[in-house]
Amino acid sequence: MTLFRTAGASAAALAVSATASFSLTAEDAWDRYQEYVDSFGQEITTESEEYSGGTLTLTGMVANYAPDEDEFSAVAEIGTVTLTEEDDGSVSVSMPDSYDVTVSTVDDEDERTSIVVTVSQEDADITINEAGDDLRFDLASPEISVVVDDLEGEDVPDEFRLELVAEDITASALNGSGEKTTSTSTFTAAALRGTMSGDDEEKGEIESSFSMTGVSGTTAGTGDFARFADEEMASDALASGLSMNFDAAYDTSTFSVVTTGGESDDSDISGASGPGSIAFGLSGDGISYGIDYTDVDVDVAGEGVMGGSISVSLAEAGIDFLMPVLQSEEAQPFDFALRLGGLELDESLWSMFDPAGILPRDPANLVVDLSGMGMWMQDIFAEPAESEDMAENEDPGRVESLEVNELVVSALGAELLGSGTFTFDNSEEDAFAAMPIPEGTMNLAMTGGNALLDRLVELGVLPSDQAMMARMMSGMIAKPGDTPDSLISEITITEDGQVLANGSPLPF
Repeated sequence: MTLFRTAGASAAALAVSATASFSLTAEDAWDRYQEYVDSFGQEITTESEEYSGGTLTLTGMVANYAPDEDEFSAVAEIGTVTLTEEDDGSVSVSMPDSYDVTVSTVDDEDERTSIVVTVSQEDADITINEAGDDLRFDLASPEISVVVDDLEGEDVPDEFRLELVAEDITASALNGSGEKTTSTSTFTAAALRGTMSGDDEEKGEIESSFSMTGVSGTTAGTGDFARFADEEMASDALASGLSMNFDAAYDTSTFSVVTTGGESDDSDISGASGPGSIAFGLSGDGISYGIDYTDVDVDVAGEGVMGGSISVSLAEAGIDFLMPVLQSEEAQPFDFALRLGGLELDESLWSMFDPAGILPRDPANLVVDLSGMGMWMQDIFAEPAESEDMAENEDPGRVESLEVNELVVSALGAELLGSGTFTFDNSEEDAFAAMPIPEGTMNLAMTGGNALLDRLVELGVLPSDQAMMARMMSGMIAKPGDTPDSLISEITITEDGQVLANGSPLPF
């Protein structure tokens, strides 16, 4: 996102019309845009700037972003850019059809990797309008592409090439600078596709691709981003109100990964899905991430795959989490949720180990939904050299409470449900587990467990004596439920560390 803003085009946006009484000048648009990118810690230089007849010509434009030149830098050699004042009060922007961006990184072992990215945006229509104290950008382009085929450094694949292409793009962005930088944007693309290829002595040749249709999204950010780029000041920037959010969705997607000639077996993995979404957020309240897929189908083929190929489908899949990011003396909320719904295997795979159909083919489901309160006792953004005591500190963070909002595991005709609440005494640790002592209760309920044991014995994968032992163990920690072949259990951990099952101490 930063590189596109630095280039001054790809983050462009839909304009509100300027009022009839005032027209934005090209020079004013250029000055205010420089002020905006400067608030991100970026620098734009030109060889010359010439204004004539309502057109500002910027020659030899170079955009540089290097928050730490010893670790990261990105330089975009854009070339000649013109800003032309239009009759409707807007400013149109003309840029080269393509330009190169050189990205350089240095890892912890002082190994430098250099990447040359070629950005192309032929026939792009870019305009700038004034929106109050902010600038609003408008971008429409039939195609924007990003190509990486020049990669240098240690442990990089040979003949590497990456290409990303977006089709029929429209985008809008409202950018403002001042005491706090602000930016909001929306974007749509009829399609997004990508390919990647490379050759590695150990992994062999790899060819991968993906495609999406109906792509759309929004971004929003406010705060001192230049300060946030400095690791020493990142926490202060968040505490002072910096926030950023990204949301995107798509209608359909496909992917393919083919590997050949490596030390491991050749493989061919492909798949498709229906609508999906992704979300990311960062602020003083925490970092959040969410991703959802629907109607997922995956096919795996290869020499090392049982039967040569397998197919798996999922009705839905998703993961969400929220975690505090700032050091605090007060507990803050955290969340984690994992969902896998309607997992099905194709019959050819079932028939390999259960040709008689002894096991139910019901779709499998998994739900883990957790929440709680916790805190960081130290600054997690601090430089490693400045936080050596974090590794030595026995308590860099604390969990004060944990809620098991929902637990669902269902497969092969059996289902396990659970929920519970726990608190943690951080003043004491369990000597065996080396963790704060929990106190609370977990409620569990299972249906179909005995029937599943019988089927596994019939299938020959579970000896009958082990099935009997499993039944005896379940009888020690659970009691019969209200329906046939059901068990319920209330597992309690007391304040003094005892573990009770349905009110009785566990016998082991």
